[in-house]
Amino acid sequence: MGHELTHRYSHVEAGLVENVVIRRTADTDAYPSGWKYTLHWGRCKI
Repeated sequence: MGHELTHRYSHVEAGLVENVVIRRTADTDAYPSGWKYTLHWGRCKI
């Protein structure tokens, strides 16, 4: 099953990090919408 990278975004400010990745996928039971995404929001170590 392939995942086509659609969008990737990272932003760091005031010791916080935000990472977003969105991929188009095949319409399966695991991804019935046809989209796979991840979000990370937290503190970054400097």
